[in-house]
Amino acid sequence: MMWFAWRALHSDSAWLPEELASVGFTEYAAVSVPASGLQAFVTANDEHVVVSFRGSEEVLDWLTNLSFAQAGAASEGLPGDVHIGFRTSLDAGWDALSDAVEAFGGRDRRLWVTGQSLGGALATLAAARWAAAGFDVAPVYAFANPRSLDTEAAVALQVALAGRAYRYVNEGDLVPRVPPWGGAAAEAGPVLPIGGELASSLIAQLGYAHVGRLFHLEDGTWTEYGPLDDSEDATFWGALDAAGWFALIGLASQGAEHDRDTYLCLMRERAFGF
Repeated sequence: MMWFAWRALHSDSAWLPEELASVGFTEYAAVSVPASGLQAFVTANDEHVVVSFRGSEEVLDWLTNLSFAQAGAASEGLPGDVHIGFRTSLDAGWDALSDAVEAFGGRDRRLWVTGQSLGGALATLAAARWAAAGFDVAPVYAFANPRSLDTEAAVALQVALAGRAYRYVNEGDLVPRVPPWGGAAAEAGPVLPIGGELASSLIAQLGYAHVGRLFHLEDGTWTEYGPLDDSEDATFWGALDAAGWFALIGLASQGAEHDRDTYLCLMRERAFGF
């Protein structure tokens, strides 16, 4: 189900009716606000509604600007803080997206939410809003997404989703490592281009964290990390030298590490074994 929804969002639309119908999904709609980076696909059958958020090709621009600014997470029904840029992107298409989910009976069916890259960050915030509004939010699957919530908000959302949140990270992918958090802040400070101890202190104070369990792929093996376990992120940043930030974002291989097709293949292999 999630596989088809995500594939639909990243593929030519000509095959949609036949392949979606083959798995029982006969309703679908697209929501797009290109100026904000929001692109989403909504599909439904008699029991489920699936919302898939597409990643942005410009996501590295968001991150290289080091725009980690936060605001209160009340709009998401959470305590703590949320990344302002990601919220603004979601707000731009929220009314149309909510209308599509409601039109497909989202309040009476299980609601599945997924996304990759920027789309994963938006999926996390959208799931928080729907959970706060009383929707039956099923597992949330986020792939290669930057962090969008601080620790307080992330913990609260984990509770609201009853632990049904999963995050997938490819070993060399930079995007899901920002903003660094926990023990990674000290390791990332010397690498980021805004000054060692100052950067470490600022990032630590912001306290960004991921929601739910983390699955990290390295050397063909998936390793699971529990909620608020920052050891994987600290290892990544600790391996970079002081020139690592600009060197890393300029690597051609970084595009392949983060590419949506790479994650689609990883997801297919994990789900189907090939």
